[in-house]
Amino acid sequence: MASKCPLCGEASLEKRTGVFHFEIPGDNPDGLEMATDFPGSEWDECGACDEIILSKALQKRIGRWQYTRKGLLTPEEMKGVREKYGLTQAQMAHILQVGEKNFSRWENGITMQTRVMDSLIRQFDKCPEDFMRNEVGAQSVDIVGSYLRVIESSKGNNPLALAAHGGARGKKNKEALSRYITGKLEQVK
Repeated sequence: MASKCPLCGEASLEKRTGVFHFEIPGDNPDGLEMATDFPGSEWDECGACDEIILSKALQKRIGRWQYTRKGLLTPEEMKGVREKYGLTQAQMAHILQVGEKNFSRWENGITMQTRVMDSLIRQFDKCPEDFMRNEVGAQSVDIVGSYLRVIESSKGNNPLALAAHGGARGKKNKEALSRYITGKLEQVK
């Protein structure tokens, strides 16, 4: 049984399932893939006006494909980086030196971050010690690095002892690192 199409008003909107072919309209100046297929998809299609209405699940899959095709972190991955260090969106925005609303929009998938910002987030995740030293500026001393040196010295500079206790990246140390970064960010403000 067909439903009423919200665009043309005809009772010819029907559910479709199967492989949905998605193609980005226009030229291909960046050399990235412009089309892909999404098997196991659901959407509505109007037989009268050819309008296609995507399901929320299919919209999400297409959105994630857009991040993947551009080589960017997905919103979920970005949130994972932030949460890994126990930071709020405001704190992460401050670290990246961007507006809080911008970071929130990226993390919630409302807008897509640039390649440059994506690289900064990846650099922070890869080595927060160096990032904090280089990016927060002169007001911020070697925040994370000095904290990690304290951890290492308390383990007797023994790499095996450090590893046995979860290293600088162990769960307890991550929580302490998060508190430490938060405290230092408050001092910088």
